[in-house]
Amino acid sequence: MKLNQFLDDLLYMTKAQRNGSVVLIIIMVLVLIFRMLIPVIFKDRTDYSQIMAQNMRMIDSIYGQQNSAKTSRTTIDKAEFFVFDPNTITEDGLRKLGISAKTTRTFLNYRKSGAFFGQPQDILRVYGIDSTLYRKLKPYIQISPREKSKTVVHSDYPKYESRSPSVKNNKAISYNEKEKAFSPKPVSPVEINMADSALLTTLPGIGPVFASRICKFRNYLGGFHSTSQLLEVYNFSEETYHSIKHLLLIDTSLVKTININFCDLNELKKHPYCTYKQARAIIDYRAHSGSLHSVEQLLNDEVIDSASFKKIAPYLTIDVELTAQ
Repeated sequence: MKLNQFLDDLLYMTKAQRNGSVVLIIIMVLVLIFRMLIPVIFKDRTDYSQIMAQNMRMIDSIYGQQNSAKTSRTTIDKAEFFVFDPNTITEDGLRKLGISAKTTRTFLNYRKSGAFFGQPQDILRVYGIDSTLYRKLKPYIQISPREKSKTVVHSDYPKYESRSPSVKNNKAISYNEKEKAFSPKPVSPVEINMADSALLTTLPGIGPVFASRICKFRNYLGGFHSTSQLLEVYNFSEETYHSIKHLLLIDTSLVKTININFCDLNELKKHPYCTYKQARAIIDYRAHSGSLHSVEQLLNDEVIDSASFKKIAPYLTIDVELTAQ
């Protein structure tokens, strides 16, 4: 009896208390339901296309250097730097500088083929030497001028005269004439919207890795409309750009454009210069105002800001005939 009385006293509630308990339970149920709906209501709408565009510039660096990076990472940390001439340095010297065995063999074979390093950045032509390693080696590169050949060639056999570029009428020609005979051909200008990787490597300072990066970034953009866009290629230095700028040609008619009167949201947001927010604004503007008559409407009506418009505008177009139909 005492226990029952105790429980009655403990659990007894007035009408107001009972009503308050019911309200409290309802609130708790509503909070629980809201908590379960949070992932649906606040769905992540982050535009990952822009992030992917930025990361694409780094993919080729990983791809182009994955074979050499594993072996060179440990050796470059233990490197012994000293002044050297890339035209005369030995295999042991290259290994002391922290260059991997594979890259050392490539370096020596490249030099044996007759190549001459006339300036420090020429070592970037050797596959396996990237711009990071080059920046560490550059302060120690000291190139000596070519030595003049003192060998005088005489021939008592006229039938062999035409086989030697240094012999003319059984007499040794001058060093200047010999240098002229062996001097490399001048580099021809390159149209970068059509050039493949092999053609791009003919440019000074552009090796296979950079050539591959340029091609991949060009395909992702839809083509270059300005040579300065090369500076957006991952790890492409201004020094390299200014050294080859005079050799670059661009045919802007090869740039792939997007017709903003007929494209959808996915097509727009895939372009590296157009974020999801900007693509959404363009599609909404077109749905509200109808077909656009000029690309400049996006800027004049403040659909996108001027800085973004300047970047994306060369890749947007309007087919007037299709719009009229």
